[in-house]
Amino acid sequence: MKKSMSICSRIAAAFITVGTLSTLCGVINVSAAHNGFYVSGTDIKDANGNNFVMRGVNIAHAWYQNDTETSIKGAKNNGANTVRVVVADGQRWSKTSKSDLENIVNMCKQNKLICVLEVHDATGSDNTYDLDNAVNYWIENKSVLQDNEEYVILNIANEWYGTWNGYSWAEGNKSAIKKLRDADIDNMIMVDCAGWGQYPACIKEYGRSVFEADSDRNTVFSIHMYEYAGGDAYTVKTNIDNALSIDVPVVIGEFGGQHTSGDVDEATIMSYCTEKNVGYLGWSWKGNSSDLSYLDIAYDFAGTSLTEWGNALINGSCGIKATSKTCSVYEQSHSHSYSEPVWNWNGTSSASVSFTCSCGDVKTVNANVTSQTTQPTAYADGKTVYTATAEFDGKTYTDKKEVTLNKLPAAPTVSYIPRIGCVELEWTSVEGAEKYGVCGYVSGRWQILSEVSGNSYTVNGLKAGTSYRMAVIAKVNGSWVYDLSNAVTVTPSAEYPTINSIVYNTQFHQFRLNWSPVRGAEKYCIAVKLAGRWKIQAYTDSTTFTSPKLRAGSSYDVVVCAVINGKPDTTNAAARAFKVTVK
Repeated sequence: MKKSMSICSRIAAAFITVGTLSTLCGVINVSAAHNGFYVSGTDIKDANGNNFVMRGVNIAHAWYQNDTETSIKGAKNNGANTVRVVVADGQRWSKTSKSDLENIVNMCKQNKLICVLEVHDATGSDNTYDLDNAVNYWIENKSVLQDNEEYVILNIANEWYGTWNGYSWAEGNKSAIKKLRDADIDNMIMVDCAGWGQYPACIKEYGRSVFEADSDRNTVFSIHMYEYAGGDAYTVKTNIDNALSIDVPVVIGEFGGQHTSGDVDEATIMSYCTEKNVGYLGWSWKGNSSDLSYLDIAYDFAGTSLTEWGNALINGSCGIKATSKTCSVYEQSHSHSYSEPVWNWNGTSSASVSFTCSCGDVKTVNANVTSQTTQPTAYADGKTVYTATAEFDGKTYTDKKEVTLNKLPAAPTVSYIPRIGCVELEWTSVEGAEKYGVCGYVSGRWQILSEVSGNSYTVNGLKAGTSYRMAVIAKVNGSWVYDLSNAVTVTPSAEYPTINSIVYNTQFHQFRLNWSPVRGAEKYCIAVKLAGRWKIQAYTDSTTFTSPKLRAGSSYDVVVCAVINGKPDTTNAAARAFKVTVK
């Protein structure tokens, strides 16, 4: 299905004469497309260099050839500035002849309408053969296009690529555009979305590459907003914003008030297009099948009686009559027209922009430069984007310059050696580091424990049997690089009681132990190996222990263990054990 385009009177109130002329080829690169419509950022410019915003309808010439002239006049009488006309390459419907194309274009010109021509035979096809048939049809009739670059926009093939697959859609259209340009067709090209026109993600993901593949850089994209691409306000706005984000114009080439699988938010489509200076073309003037008759805009081809959908499209607050403006190619040409801006940067601190007039004069305007910085991290480069803004001939121009800030050094690699009551940290060097910060995770947050000039540090005062999180960060260019990805878990070596003396009491057949204290110990336990297993016999808060009365001559394997964090440290018990023989 199809529609047409126009200029929003409330948004684009002033025409800006920035079109390039063929006589300016010595000043800037001027493509043949500048004899007609051309792309400037997200704006469509006409041959006079003025913004053009499509407002119009789709007309089904291929099926209602005898009613085309009446339909075109009816669209004009209802305020349209554009009509999108369905033609056929002969694969599915009767081929539209060259003379028919010429008549369609002439009727549009007589009614001061811009003509978007589209071949309908490839609708929904994923086959590049069908797309190529459409391309060959346009090449066969290229004289009609070449003679009317300022009046005709070429919509290669309606809704080619029905599958929701952006990559294949892009590759097919790249080839089609190249073939058209190689045939010296320089009209502005319009490309419909994949997914029967309702998969605008293909524009966001691959649209820029399709645009760059056009040697004229003169391709725009079209979304057909029905229940999937235009079902509610959020979807409408998101799809338009995403398409514009690639800095190429988008047009809503088709939309209605409802469709087979749901409602369409036509009010938001029209209001948001008005806000964003995006063209829209309603589907369709008249002649839809009985099950789709709700898409008819008019009850008659002359458009004297409008349907409910047609009344909203034509007479709504953001409808065609309220927002359409006739393309300036049908008005008196301006005596002066200017080239595209040529920017001149002085480093990053200042910039100016120049415009060359058709009369030969060069106008230069100093720009205001602002900047925005994204700081680098250890994982990604940062950047500073400098934006130059200048006012000329009633319009604001901008240019950007980007400076990459190299990503910060990676965190040093940390290793450690456990010691009793401490750990020795070591780490690799970081290029450009002025010093290092030894960090610990304390009370739920990271803290710098010490600043160090070298590559090692001993963290003291640690409790045996307790694990700690440690990391090392670098200070580079006077700032700490808070990359804690190198954090390690450290545990100091265990500290064991050292037996200082064993004293035997021969009268009562006892022994008395004395040992050195262990830092962090809450108490001590004395374990004895009985029947092949270690069993704790007693606890004490001191560093001494006296056994109960025992039988003389009895021998025991004994070990003293510190209790830390409520748990006896029995590590290496067998190796630390000693034998006592009761006397």
